[in-house]
Formats: sequence, structure tokens, C-alpha cells
Amino acid sequence: MKRWSFLALFVALSAVSIPAHAARSFTIAQTAPAAPGEVDMGTTQTLTYTITNTATGTNAGERIYIMRFRLSGSCTGTGCTATLFSTTSAAPANWTRTAFSTTSVTYTAATWADAIPSGSSLSFSVVVTAGKSTQDRTETLRDARATFTANTNLTKAGTSTISAPAGTSWILQSLQITGFQTTDTSGVATSAIAAGISFRIVITVKNISVATLNGIVANPVTPAAATSPGFGASPSCSLTSTSPSPFNLAAAASGTMTYTCTTLASNTGTVTYSVTDVRTGASVTSRSGTSNVLSVSPLSVGIAVTGPYADTACHFSGDTATFVMTVTNNTGANLMSITPSALTRAGTNTTIGAFTAQPTSCSGAFPLPNGGWCKYTWTAPVTIIGSYPSSGAKPTFNVTGSASANPGPITSPTVPSNTQDVDDFVVTTAPTTTNTNSTNQEFTFSVTHRACSSNLNTVAITVPAGFVYGGDGYSLVTDTTGNPNQGWGQAATTFSAPAPADRIPFGNSGDFSLVMSSTPSTASTYTFTLVFTDANGVARTSTVDVPVATFGSGTINSSTPETWREVFQ
Repeated sequence: MKRWSFLALFVALSAVSIPAHAARSFTIAQTAPAAPGEVDMGTTQTLTYTITNTATGTNAGERIYIMRFRLSGSCTGTGCTATLFSTTSAAPANWTRTAFSTTSVTYTAATWADAIPSGSSLSFSVVVTAGKSTQDRTETLRDARATFTANTNLTKAGTSTISAPAGTSWILQSLQITGFQTTDTSGVATSAIAAGISFRIVITVKNISVATLNGIVANPVTPAAATSPGFGASPSCSLTSTSPSPFNLAAAASGTMTYTCTTLASNTGTVTYSVTDVRTGASVTSRSGTSNVLSVSPLSVGIAVTGPYADTACHFSGDTATFVMTVTNNTGANLMSITPSALTRAGTNTTIGAFTAQPTSCSGAFPLPNGGWCKYTWTAPVTIIGSYPSSGAKPTFNVTGSASANPGPITSPTVPSNTQDVDDFVVTTAPTTTNTNSTNQEFTFSVTHRACSSNLNTVAITVPAGFVYGGDGYSLVTDTTGNPNQGWGQAATTFSAPAPADRIPFGNSGDFSLVMSSTPSTASTYTFTLVFTDANGVARTSTVDVPVATFGSGTINSSTPETWREVFQ
């Protein structure tokens, strides 16, 4: 008995003298999307993890210099596909992706200084292609493994692995909200309406699972409204239709839920709608969804931009555009005054010049009754920046503005005008230069129709003094049928389409050639003027400069003297 008592005491005393056990350890936290993250089935998703070195004791001086992340690469169920890593998974700065497969990604630090010391963290991102199944499924990493080093040579000291790490999960969603838009009652998307009228909310849903999903509904059934301070009671909304009806979607199919809402005449401010998800049962859901911001005001504002021509959609660089703001009183009471805001310029590759105010017109005198309106008009020149593009998108311009009224004061939402493009005919000439005192010199003017929607009917070319037109010319155009057409008539230097079908439509081009019996005797730059007239009688003038140089000067027709002989064989 004494012997066993002595041994027990010896063991107890020995335990007191043993130091705390060292450990290589780390933590992993999914920071984006925060666990449990929502991921759409079949889409590409970036998952971001923060790795913290928590090594203790004698291992506290070791650093993490290799991180490996793994997926299971498997799934169960009819038609399911596994979630896999994408080759676009990239390493953090000063780390390198040193191994890759669709189920495993490894990153390695470049130097000791880049490795993760104890107490420090580093974020890693992996890109996955989300799998698919018949309903939502929750996934996590298979494991994460950290490799530690104790020296600057990055020699492996040991590893630590966390299997199925907690806090690294994501949910593959079976449904996807692809659209969440407010519209007017005709179905046109809008972000601003007058108070007291109705509007619609349209939620577009896609089935991204591998099975047909039936009985899809929103959660909550009516989207929740979030209004700005002072807005008043939220608009009254109800589900009015689904397409298809009943709302059942086959795999990959899309459909819509439409709600009709009515505002109060006293509403003013903004409202935004949201749903937690769309679903068919708790295990078949989507991510959350939020609509655009809808502005509601007792003042209704619209801004129209027009060009200076009979075809008001037509505007050329340098023309003066007209901007008309129409403000309508929907307050339900008289207004004592309305003040339009200054217009804010917008557009691509254009400059809107100074605005000039024009006379204001109203439906009646102030006090302006409910339903009354006033039109505020400005004009401004609009020019393009740089050269007109021969293809691709046209330069565009538009404005935004708002209005305020009293009593109140009441301020309308800021609304955009229509977007107006800038039109032109693109002209090139061949040759681009010529010599003095040349004879029988042909010039071809190539014209691309990028102007208004009306077809081009005539091209009139004015030959500058010094050139002598010899009376010979021809044309070749691409007409409304898309075919080459040599049938345009010619009167002196004016070419005309003989019939509507022969005209040049928008996007097509034509070549118009004139043969000069002689070119000027004086070196200078000469300007040809072209006047284009469309089917509506809208005429537009363009110019082309042609430099004329003395023979042998510059690079025109210059040559090194050589001996030439004819060789007959």
C-alpha cells in the first residue's frame, strides 16, 4: 500500500512540473458571403476565407506558408452536379497558386515575410462553379489544411487540418430572382411616378434547379415596402397575375409575378420593395431580392429632347436642341408657384452648350389647379467630341432635372429626359490629296448614311474654284434592297435616287465619283461641299478638304529618278 501511495504521489508531482503542450493551430472564417452564404445553383461564386494563425507554445514562432482548400466533389440525388473549383481561383498578393484540381486548391507564400505569423490573419479567395440539384442543399469545405514553417528557408515544420470547418457553409439556391422592377400600368419600367396613381411591381423568377418546381410564391406573399421619412402610408399592393399561371416552372424556365399598387395623393418621397426569397416550400428557395427605388411625388415631371428638324429625332453636331420640361400638378390642391431646377447635362462624346431659356406656357394662370401643367423650355447647341464615328454607337446626349412647388414646398424626383443621338453622314474621298495642274483626275466621295431614319435621296457636290469638272461622273450605292445600285440619276454634280427603293437607308453607303479635267494651278487646300437631302426633305451640309500640292513636293507623286526599259517576251 505504501508503495502504491508513493507512486501516485510521484505521478502527481510530475504532472505539476510538465509545461503546457504546444500546438500548431489556425482558425478559418467564411467572410464573403458570410456563412451560411447564399449561392445560385449553376453560377460562378467567389468564396472568401480569413485564415488566422493561432499556434501556441513552442510553435508560436512558426508561420503558415501553405494553405490548401478542398471540396468533396460529390453530391447525391437525381440529376445533381457537384460544386467544383474554377481555374480563375487566384492567390493573395505575394502568394502563388501552386496546385490545382477541381476539388483542391493550394496557395504558397513567396517568402518568410509573406507567411502568416502567429496572431495574424490573411484572406484567401476561391472561385467555385456551384452545383445543381432538385432542391436547396447546404455545402461546406471538405477540409482546410495549413502547413507551418519555423525558418526563413520555408522548410516544412508540420501541418494542421480542420475537416468540414464550422462557419464555412453556403446554401445552393434552387430559384433565382433575375428582375425586380417597378413599372407603370402599361408595363414600362419607371423609377418615378406621380402621387395618387397606380403602378406595378414585376418580379422575374428563374428555375435554376434540375427539376420542375410547382406553386412558386414570394416570401412574404406581398413584397415588403421601405419608405423614406415623411412618405406617408405605404402604397396598397396585391398580386394580380403570374405568368405562367399557375406559377410552375420547368428547369431553366423563367416567369413573372406582377403586383398592382396604388399610391395616395399625399405620398411624397421614395419607396423600395423587398422579399426574403421566392419559394415553393422551405427547401426550395431563392436569395433575397430588392427592387429599384421608386420616387413618388405630387408633382409629375417629364423632360423631352427634340432636334431642330421636322423629323424631331434628327440632330446633327452643332445644331440647337430643344429641352422641354412639363410639370403637372397632382397634389389635389392649387399651386401658387412652380420652380424648375437647372438641367444637368449627360451623354457620351458630346458637349451641351449654354442653355437659353424660352417662354413658359401653362394650362392656366396661377393658382394652378389640380391637373394643371406648365412647360419650361430651354435651347442649347450640342456638338460632338472628336470625329464622328464611322461605325458603332452614335454620340448621345440627355439631361436630368426636377421641379419644386408651393405651398409645401414640394419637390419632385429628379428624372431623366429621353436620350437623343447625334446624326451625321460620314464622308471620305479618294484620293485624299492631289497635284497641281493634273488632268483627268477622278475623285470618289464615299458616303455612309449614319443620320436620321429617313433614307438618303440626293447628294449634291459643289466643286471648289480651281477644279474644272469635265462632265463625267458615276455612282454606285447600296439601296434599300441591300443590293448594289448604279441607277442613280446625275445632273451636273448632283446625284438623285430615281425611286424610293433606290435610296440609301440608314447604315448603308454609296460612292459618288466626279472626273476633273484639270486640278488647280495653285497649291493650297480646297474644300468640296456636299449637301445631303433625305426622303423628308431634311438637308445637311458636310465638307471635305483636299490638299493640292506642287508635283514632286512632299510625298505626292515623288519618285527617285531611275532608268526604265520595256521587256518584251
